[in-house]
Amino acid sequence: HGNVCVHPHEISELAKVLPRPMSTLYDEICVIFVSDDREATANIFERTPLLVRRGHILRALQWLKHNNPLYSDVILDHDALNEYPVDGRVP
Repeated sequence: HGNVCVHPHEISELAKVLPRPMSTLYDEICVIFVSDDREATANIFERTPLLVRRGHILRALQWLKHNNPLYSDVILDHDALNEYPVDGRVP
């Protein structure tokens, strides 16, 4: 149960090289978890709900390239991948 808001993007430009550099994440994605048993307050925007594991990102992208023809031409950007934490929060 819940709400989702999606805005159109030109996905072909976003998905040519993955992962996207961390510096572009705030321009491209916003994830906010809310609950119906707690009121949403202004401080919810100060939280960082996005946790990542660099190895999981790499394995997921490699799996997609190997198993999904739509990702076969995607270039894996290891410099951008190294911007992500090994296991932690995205700042």
